Amino acid sequence: MRLTFALLLALGCKGRVEDTDTVPDGDADTDTDADSDSDSDADTDSDADTDSDADSDADTDTDADTDTDADTDTDTDSDSDTDTDADTDSDADTAADTAAPADTASDTGSPGDTAVPPPAVTAWFGGGSAHWNDYVVSDGATPFDASGAACAGTEPGFYSACLHAGEWLAMPVPGATACAGLTATDDLDAFQWSCVDDGGIRFVSTGLKEGRGLADLLDFAALAWRDNRLVVEDGTGVVASSEPGPWHDNPVQVVTNVSVLNTAGTVYVIPSDTAASPLITADRVALVTGPGARMLGGVSNLTPNQGRRFLWLEGDFDSTNSFVIRLYDTRFSVVRNVRGDGSLRLVGSSANRVQGARFSTTNDPVEVDPNSHHNLFEGLAVFQGHASGLRLNGDDNVLASVVVGNSNVGIYVLGGHSNALLGATSNASGSHSLWLNDADDTTVLAYASINGFRGVTVDDTLGVRLHDAILTDQWLGTGVAGIGASRSANSAVTLSGRFQTGGLDALCVVGVTPTACSAFSDTPGVVESTGVTLATSFVGAVADAANPDDDATGLATYSLANERILWDTAWRGWGRAAPLPDNALRGDCDLTNPSCQVWDWALRETDAVARGLLEVPVNADAVVVPHRWTADQAACASLQGAMWTASGCRSMLLVHAREIGQDGVGNDNLLCEAGERCVHLPNVGGYQGHGGLQSLGPAGPAGDVALYGPVSNGF
Repeated sequence: MRLTFALLLALGCKGRVEDTDTVPDGDADTDTDADSDSDSDADTDSDADTDSDADSDADTDTDADTDTDADTDTDTDSDSDTDTDADTDSDADTAADTAAPADTASDTGSPGDTAVPPPAVTAWFGGGSAHWNDYVVSDGATPFDASGAACAGTEPGFYSACLHAGEWLAMPVPGATACAGLTATDDLDAFQWSCVDDGGIRFVSTGLKEGRGLADLLDFAALAWRDNRLVVEDGTGVVASSEPGPWHDNPVQVVTNVSVLNTAGTVYVIPSDTAASPLITADRVALVTGPGARMLGGVSNLTPNQGRRFLWLEGDFDSTNSFVIRLYDTRFSVVRNVRGDGSLRLVGSSANRVQGARFSTTNDPVEVDPNSHHNLFEGLAVFQGHASGLRLNGDDNVLASVVVGNSNVGIYVLGGHSNALLGATSNASGSHSLWLNDADDTTVLAYASINGFRGVTVDDTLGVRLHDAILTDQWLGTGVAGIGASRSANSAVTLSGRFQTGGLDALCVVGVTPTACSAFSDTPGVVESTGVTLATSFVGAVADAANPDDDATGLATYSLANERILWDTAWRGWGRAAPLPDNALRGDCDLTNPSCQVWDWALRETDAVARGLLEVPVNADAVVVPHRWTADQAACASLQGAMWTASGCRSMLLVHAREIGQDGVGNDNLLCEAGERCVHLPNVGGYQGHGGLQSLGPAGPAGDVALYGPVSNGF
């Protein structure tokens, strides 16, 4: 479903930007069959159709059929054709003859007549063909105002310190005088577009749509970029359209089973299953698998070839090793739409972005080492972590919409400070569901857990904030109820918002002593509820049609060969076959516990416990809380969204929301802050709805946050 929103923003020297379609539609349908037949019988007959019988092929058919044999004789003139034959035959035969009504070519048959060429889609930074792997410094008042200077890859802060120039494209709209009423779509339905008024009307892409990727832009058989076309409409018809053609010019090369990816600027592809463990030895490299294809091995940039910048990794990775992606000293790189049977490891790697990814393995599926900072994770699913599901040891990382299921320790933050979790679920953990150990200044919003050992454990940690949590049905052993939240006597935790518990032996424990949760918290004000259960909140045990290894009830016997990539939804993975809740369900299925079941940790649409619990943050519900970073005063000045205060380097974030990234607005640190466009987090947990976004209007204490919410919430 396409949804169109209009939001007028003041953007300094670049004039005005009217956001006509920059919200990711959330439709993860990655069907690339966009009818991009490139058989270019583009009839370029040099006769130029000079007989004055101009059959007025000004058909503005906006079909996504980009077949370039679309009768492109040069009489692509519009209805303003002044052909003296006055042949008004409107026999509109023009899939590619997309000259809009603004096309004023007058095919009068006179020798000097020159047709006005259609507008072209070019790179926003520098013009011409876009280079997919290029980055520029975000040095303007807004991303639209950036100078276009090349990014060195050493810039401080988050991924947004640089802009991925390959996703920033632009096309002018000839004859248009305002953005109002205009919308733009590309034939591949790949990009999100904003209308810019900077003395002329242009549509600008600031990034790919949610669920779309580099794979949608490539022809894996031809080893080429697919033709694309941008069509602008005003509600009554097409007003401008580019010619079909590729928008990027990077070379496309096949990965072999002995590949070293050593040519900067190259897009490396895997068109069919390939047993490879390629080594990346160059910057500005992309690696992507084709539809239905897998790389059977792990990708890395091991010593001595570490220190890579500007990588793009996408697709299905199935490894017999313990990792599928291992990044050493890597910065300003993207891991997008990756489904991995194996783990993601960041070692000394900072300022990277992980989007729409899932990992499953018998080891730690996602591991961020102590020297990896300022990474962003958005839409992350993790299953079957034998040691832990998500292990976070670095500082200042932000994670939004995280689901961890059926692992030993669910989420383990060890030695990492100032990390933020914005919507997280950790279910069926063999041990601690969320363990903060020497993890000062961790912020956790909208957290849910069922069927672990302890819902939250805080050891040797100060400055923790837990805002809105539901912890139910934890287990100390068979038939023995567990603990909701536990902290060591030398730890400090602030509970705020709602704190709901049930099915527990003790709601809160300090040291070894059960205590009231109000005494567990440093400050009063939390709203407590007891007797709650999440037992029927989740979709739960299901059969999965996409996975070939489960039976009609979702059961399978454990094997290393079990399918861990193909699932009907992103929130599914293997766990133990046992009831929910039950002590026997804790942990991953393995050789010791070989009876496996498909578990789905999205919410049911009928759930009334976690689903829809969190208010839209407006008026009295527009609560803002601080998050403290590790930066000193000098470093704080260059950290996106941060300010130096008497309490250190801080950001003020709106609860029940996260920032929309890559929309040309805000600082893209995923925290929802004043003046940004954000997504409402309606649920407690990592699942926050699906199927696109719709406008919810202004939000925040000052009403300066443009808020959107999911179209669908629950299954």
